[in-house]
Order: sequence, then C-alpha cells, then structure tokens
Amino acid sequence: MLGLLAAAGATAVPGAAAAPAQSGPPAGAAELRARADAQAAELARLDAERDDTARRLEQLAARLDDDRAAHDDALDAEDRARQQLARYSVSAYVLGGAPEADLARAALTGTAGDLDAEGRRVLAGTAHRALVDGSRRAVADVDRIDADLAATEEEQAAARQHLAELATRRPSLEGELASTRAAAEQARLAEERAAAERARAEAEARVRAAEDQLRANTPRPVSAHTGVVPPRTVPAAALAALGAEIPFTPLDAYWRAAALVAGSQPTCGIDWALVAAIGKVETDHGRFRGSVVAADGSTAPTILGIALDGRAGTARIADTDGGALDGDPVADRAVGPMQFIPGTWRAYAGDGNGDGIADPHNVYDAALAAATYLCRAGGGSLLVLGNQSRAVFAYNRSLAYNVEVLGLADHYRRTLDPSLPPVTAPSTTPPDPGDLPPPASPIERPPPGPVDPVPGPATTTTTVDPVVPGGP
Repeated sequence: MLGLLAAAGATAVPGAAAAPAQSGPPAGAAELRARADAQAAELARLDAERDDTARRLEQLAARLDDDRAAHDDALDAEDRARQQLARYSVSAYVLGGAPEADLARAALTGTAGDLDAEGRRVLAGTAHRALVDGSRRAVADVDRIDADLAATEEEQAAARQHLAELATRRPSLEGELASTRAAAEQARLAEERAAAERARAEAEARVRAAEDQLRANTPRPVSAHTGVVPPRTVPAAALAALGAEIPFTPLDAYWRAAALVAGSQPTCGIDWALVAAIGKVETDHGRFRGSVVAADGSTAPTILGIALDGRAGTARIADTDGGALDGDPVADRAVGPMQFIPGTWRAYAGDGNGDGIADPHNVYDAALAAATYLCRAGGGSLLVLGNQSRAVFAYNRSLAYNVEVLGLADHYRRTLDPSLPPVTAPSTTPPDPGDLPPPASPIERPPPGPVDPVPGPATTTTTVDPVVPGGP
C-alpha cells in the first residue's frame, strides 16, 4: 500500500543539493551544454514524478471515498450484530427456564428428560455463539477498515508533502537551467572569439614572419653601420619640455632638419613641429612595431609599409627600385621612419647626419628629406596655415591625415611655448593633385581588423579614395 510513497521518500528530490563549486579553469561551452542537458533531463524527471504523484493522490482520494463508505457499512453491520445479540440475550434471560442438561449426555446415559426442552437449549446455545461470532467479525471489520483508512490518509499526506517539495524545487531548477544555458551561450561566443583571435594571430604571425624575412633581406646603405652621430641641435629647454613625448634622437633629427632647410631655403618657413608631427603619425617617431632608433639615427629592425599592390585599399605601385630600399622586387613599399615611397625618396633624399650617405631608414636623413619635400609642396611660406595644409596633403592625400598632423604640430609648438594661440586646421577643398608633387607617403586605408598589436599608429591611414602616387 505504501510502496509508491516509500520509494519516493527514499529518493532524493531531483536537484535538491547543488553541486559544490569547483576550482580550476572555467567550464567550456561543451561542458556547459552537457550540464544544461543534464539539468533539462532532471527537470523532465521532476515533472514526470510530479505528474505521477498527482495521479497517485487522485487514486488515494478515490480509495478514501471507498474506504469511508465501507467503514460506514461496517459500522452499520456492527450495530446490527450488537442489536441482534442484545435482543437474543434479553430473550434468553426471559425464556431461559430449561434444565441444564446435555442432550448428548442424556442420550448416551439413558437419563430421562424433556428431549424437546433439551433440544431448544442446545439450539439456543448454537444461535448465541453464531450471534457472538458475527458481532466479533463486525467489530474486526470496523477495526480493519479503520486501520486501512489511517494508512491511506498517511500515504495521502506524504504524497501531498512530496508534491509540495517538487513544486518548491521546480522554479530553482528552472533558474539553474536558464543560467547554465546562458553561460553555455556566453562560453560558445567566447570560444568563437578566441578561435577567431587565434586565427587572426596566426595569420598575423605568418605576415610578420614574412615581413621579418623581408626586412632581413632588405639591403642597407653603409650609413647603417657608420655610427656617425651629429652634434646635438635641439635646445635643452625643448628636450625638457618634449622629452616625455618624443625620444631624443628623433626630436634632434626634426630640429636639425628644420634648421638645415631654413638655412638653404629661408623663405620656406619650415619648423621642426611640422616634421615631428608627420614622424609621429607615420611611425610613432621610428618606434613602429618595436623598431629602435640608434644614436646615429638608424632604425632596426627596418620599418616597411605594406606592399603597394592595390590590395587593402592601397595605391598600386609596381617596384621602382629593384627592392634596393624595401627588399620587395614586386611592389614598392613605404620605407623608414618617415615612410617615403622609393620613387619619391630618390627625388628628395638627403644626408641629415653628415655621414655622406642618404638613407631613408635613418631618421636624420628621412627628416631632412621630409622637410625639403614640405617646402617644395607648400607652394609658399609654411608660416601660412593654408600652405602647411597643402604641404601635408601632398605628403599623404588624406583629409583625416591632414587634420591629425596639423593638430599634432600645433600641440608640439604650444607644449614648447604655451603662450601661442591654438590653431585649427583649415577645412578647405583639397588642392588638385595635378598641382602637387608626387606623394611622399602612400595612401592606405586601414585593413579590416587590427594589423599590429604593438602600440603606435598604423603606417598611414585615410578614409578617402586612393590616388595612385608615382615617382618623379
């Protein structure tokens, strides 16, 4: 009778005890999905057990109704048996005058007696015993049904308690399942991102390995090994004010380049800040991708731009130097800390550190070439902001680049002399490219996704359509 509820009571409520927290790495998506499947199965088992318990309660209620009806019938039978016995007892008392003789003994011994009276006595005794037995059976039936009723009611109470426990547990299990599924989805997305990042890193590593090999094969002028360090040109005050932003050697190279060009072209109006701003945007003052600037201005490893093969938003420039400057015999690449295209470098190359060799990979030489180029491209004195804008736009045909360079130049000037008023880059229509010299630096759109995790700007970026630059 109590087998079902006894079995249910011996089984723990599904999910009643949460698994202890485990240390170690976070669970992956597959593990979390398996956990969610187990929780969903547990929830299904809970629902099935709830339905079974509800059906059992219905059966117990029907059984109780039947038992209560049987109990009433048994009470009526007991009452009737008691009444019959009571009536017989009264009758026996009133009518009982027969001599106490045993009919069988009288028959065997031949004792004379009233056989009719003796028979009545025997029959009366037999009837009395039958009435007593019937009354006892009626009492036993009532006791049995009472016990059955009590057991059924106990089983019903246990079923109700179990159903309440299942109902209490279900919302918690639903919450755990929803949480696990959400965590599994988050883990899946994180794993996809990690896989994409690994693929990106692997692709980048392959590109870097190829570029490192290209750099290793890049021919270098003798100046890379001369070790000639020119006398310091930058004032101590400028070094103190700007040393936190611009390393000493590049700052000295910018200052020296502006001084050299101002001496040879006094009407140009070039200043160190404009050259420094281009150096910052192009290669973070020669520090792009971990390159280091030596005291003589040489950079190592070699700084090379991406291949100008028309892909990734670049201009298409076939090789013009046989790979002499960029190590690439197929397509030109911008080279050095000021990112000169080889063809343009040949037109403006200079020797900034005085070692007798013009090397685009040397910041002194590259800064002098950049200052010379800006004077040529400005179309007038660079003291005029509009001419500065024209010169910078010629260097790299990008409006965003133009605004960034002019803003940095203004920042550098006012860092050195806070009394200067701030200036804003003019929002004028770019000049006709036909009126400008060939670009010094290529026009490149940023490729999709990060290219270099090393802090510092990309080689050169823009948001306008590329103009195919050409050498002089």
